[in-house]
Amino acid sequence: ESEAQSNGRFVVVCGDGEYIIYTALAWRNRSFGSALEFAWSVDGEYAIRESVSKIKIFNKSFQVLVLLISKCSQINYVLKIKFL
Repeated sequence: ESEAQSNGRFVVVCGDGEYIIYTALAWRNRSFGSALEFAWSVDGEYAIRESVSKIKIFNKSFQVLVLLISKCSQINYVLKIKFL
């Protein structure tokens, strides 16, 4: 699965338990790691779901927050996080 960032500068490919972020024009590797799911924010930050109970949030390739979830349910939650 692939998805472009909202400003079009980067593209992510996510599958087989991994993600890779490429620059859109030259297809150079910008970042990579293990992930079950990947999501861009409108401001360019991104989040990965590393496991059933672990979500990592990044701001310009730097990890800024790790969420550990003890119980998962069928309910979807929307988090609004402001980076300082």
